Amino acid sequence: MLSDIGPGDGAVVLRIADMERTELYLAVMKGASGASAEFETAVELSPSFKTAVPVFAFIYAAVHVGYAAWLVPKRVGFARSAK
Repeated sequence: MLSDIGPGDGAVVLRIADMERTELYLAVMKGASGASAEFETAVELSPSFKTAVPVFAFIYAAVHVGYAAWLVPKRVGFARSAK
């Protein structure tokens, strides 16, 4: 079974194993004494995303600055030769 069920302060606590999923359903059945449900969700970015995105952003910024540094003198030269 994917979950471990245990009592917690008069309630049932479900701890679901860490798995990649896109949907999670919670079904609550109403009994004779009524029913209530509370749930929490936590979202976390993967460690590889946290390390890869800044590296690629830095590479992109460095290439952009390098291209601009190469292109500005050419643009100034074309502007001078056009006069």
